[in-house]
Amino acid sequence: MSAWGHRILRLGPEALDTTRAMLAMFGEAFEDRATYVDAPPDDAYLRDRLSDPAFIALAALSCTQVIGGLAA
Repeated sequence: MSAWGHRILRLGPEALDTTRAMLAMFGEAFEDRATYVDAPPDDAYLRDRLSDPAFIALAALSCTQVIGGLAA
C-alpha cells in the first residue's frame, strides 16, 4: 500500500465483495448500470472466472474504495 492508501489487487475467487464493487464502479464510469449492476452475475460464475488463470481482474483501491479496475 502506498503512503496515500492506494493499492492494486489482483482479484481471486475469495474477492467477491471487491469484484462486485468494481462492477458497480464500471457501471458508473461507463454509464451502464443495466449491464454492471442491475443484472449481476451470481457468486458461482464470479468464482469460476476469478479462478481461471487466463482471466485477470485488477482493482485499484483508495483505502477500501474501488477507484479503478481492469478485467481481461
